[in-house]
Formats: sequence, structure tokens, C-alpha cells
Amino acid sequence: MQRKALLIASGLLQRGHEVDALLLRPECDFSEEIPERCRIFYLSTGGDAAAVRALTRSLGDVSARPVAPERAPWRVRFRRAARLASLHWKQLPLLVRTEFPGWAEGVAAYLDREQPDAVLAMHVRAVIATTMAIRLTGRRIRVVATLDNRSKRWRRRRISRFYPWADVLVGISPDISEGLSEITGIPAERIHTVYNPIVSADVLRKAEAPSGHPWLNRPDRPVILAAGRLEEGKGFRTLLPAFAMLLTRRRARLIVLGKGPQLSVLLSLAEELGIPEHVDFPGFVANPYTFMARADLFVLSSRAEGLPTVLVEAMACGCPVVSTDCPFGPAEVLEGGRLGELVPVGDARALADAMDLALNKPPDRDLLRARAGFFGVDRAVDRYEALLLDRLPLQG
Repeated sequence: MQRKALLIASGLLQRGHEVDALLLRPECDFSEEIPERCRIFYLSTGGDAAAVRALTRSLGDVSARPVAPERAPWRVRFRRAARLASLHWKQLPLLVRTEFPGWAEGVAAYLDREQPDAVLAMHVRAVIATTMAIRLTGRRIRVVATLDNRSKRWRRRRISRFYPWADVLVGISPDISEGLSEITGIPAERIHTVYNPIVSADVLRKAEAPSGHPWLNRPDRPVILAAGRLEEGKGFRTLLPAFAMLLTRRRARLIVLGKGPQLSVLLSLAEELGIPEHVDFPGFVANPYTFMARADLFVLSSRAEGLPTVLVEAMACGCPVVSTDCPFGPAEVLEGGRLGELVPVGDARALADAMDLALNKPPDRDLLRARAGFFGVDRAVDRYEALLLDRLPLQG
């Protein structure tokens, strides 16, 4: 999500717009990709000096400044907003039990001080904080709210309550847009579909850089690549058994890029399966494209997605792909399986069979690159620019 926001910010800056990046937390995994002319703000509702130092270190030379409520009336004004929300009694428990009141005050302070013309909120938490802040300040600012995934129940509740407060709703795929209409009750024709900005010249440039991983420089056995946050939803506990089955048929290696809470679980599972020497977990890497360009196969084992960015990125690098047929996006990206095998979610044996087939009969890499080009940055920036500049009407 951070990379998506930075790509859009860069595209809008190149078209002559002024762009600010407002972070809900003092962290950014892609600090080296922040455009030079993009101003960086972060929310600091508690005035935590340690958080300020953490952000400064993570962003290096990028100028970053905290945004915090500067006077007591913000607290008073929020209480008024809470009383207003109590008219919709189901919303009030959500407001008082979460971190959003503090975030909303920080966003309100930013809106009041910087007075932007429009806000693009690209995460459920960002949408909630922004729409609440609009009510704090009383300002009329256009809000474009995007949705990337609708799988979790808590997200559905929050989406149904806060997304209708935005002026423009965007789903990142037709399935997500349809689900957003279902959740909010807003007619589908009033929800826009904008594919994620994934493929750029920078992706292709970075793919040419050396990877530095020794497995990718040895042609003696194929390398399978996976990438994503190490959490339950990414399905790595299905991928590892599938890879173990594959090893009974052929020699291979597996690299899993990413960090997350399941690292120790996955390391233990690899030990149980007897495959630790064939699997590597390098952690988060800033340039995954050089891995994708050199791997023999990319595997997406997710249980649910919005529009799987890594799948498109791998295709853009010419890497054959295999994916679970999870909701939502892989079937659409792979054109129903024409460009890569689709297997049932959680089926390790089917995933092993698909990996074996893809390694034996890889698809035409030029076809993969051509399909990935459909998810280009310029196309997405065109749409978001039109929505932000009110070239399409506000919702009533």
C-alpha cells in the first residue's frame, strides 16, 4: 500500500501538482522511493519524541515533520463529533474503543493547518481517520477513499459505517468494487474501479540490478520465489508442504521474501518437513524485482487478496507464475488461468502439481509482460487525478 501511494504521489508531482504524504504511523518501508518534492507528515497526537526520532532515522535525509493537535479546543470539538455520532448509536462504541479518535485529531490538525484541496485515503484506517477529521474541522475537502481488500469482518463493519462519508469510492478491481457496493449499499455505478499502479519504468530498471543471492546465480536447480507479509492470510503454511511434495519429484529451492509474525512458525514447519536447507527467508528486501527477474517461478499462495501486486510485478519481470484461485484478483490477472495455473486455496497437493507443471512447461514470458503492462502507473494516475480534481461529480 505504501508503494502504491508513493507511485501515485510521484505521478501527480510530475504533472505539476503539490503533494503531501501523511503517515498514520512514524514508519515507512519504502523511504528511498519517496519523491524529493513530496512533503512528509506523520501523526503525533501524543507528542512522543521517540516516535519522532524513529521516523527521522527511517526516512534518512527526507524532511519529515510531526502533525499534532496544538491546542485544547481539538479535544472539545472531537467530543462534539462523538455526540453527533451517537445519533447513530452503533457507531459510538467503535469510536471510543479504537485509536481512531487520536488519529482523527492529528488529521484534523493537518487539514486545518495545510488546507489541501483533496485527500486520497488509501487504507481503511486512513479513510476512517480522514472522514472523522472532516467532521472535526467542518471543512469541505474532497475525499477519495480506496478499498483494497474486504475479507475481514471487522473491516466490513468499519467500511459500512465510514466509507459512505467519503465523496468518491474506489475499488482496486471489479470484484472489490462490487463488494464495496454490497457492504455500503451505494449503487455500483457510483463506485469507480481503478487498478493499482504496479508496473513502472523503475520496476523494470530495478529488475536489471544484481540480486546478491547465491541461489539465483546457480543454474543447477530451479528457484521458486514467494513474497509477502509472513502472516496467516498469505498461505505460506500451505506453500511449504507443497514445496516439500515438489522436492520428492525434482531438485529445487524456495526463497520467501518478507517479514511478519509467522517467521518462527514457518521456520519450525520447514524443520518438521525436513526441508530447511532448501528454503530461505531473507526478510524484507527493498528490491524484490531483481529476485523476480531471475527466479524460475513465482508462487502466490494467499487465502485472500484485493489485487495481488506481487503477482503482476513478477509477470512484469517475465517470471512464470502460479497462484491460488483466491478472492479476489488472481483469476482476473491471469485471465482465468490462461497465463498461469490457478489452484484451490489451501490445497498443497494441487499447488505442488501446478508448480511442477509450470517448471516443466513455462509460459511465454512476453505474454506475461504484456498482461502486466495493463497495470501501468500512468493509467492509474490518470484516473486518480480525474477523481481528485473533481472531473467526475461528487456523490450526492
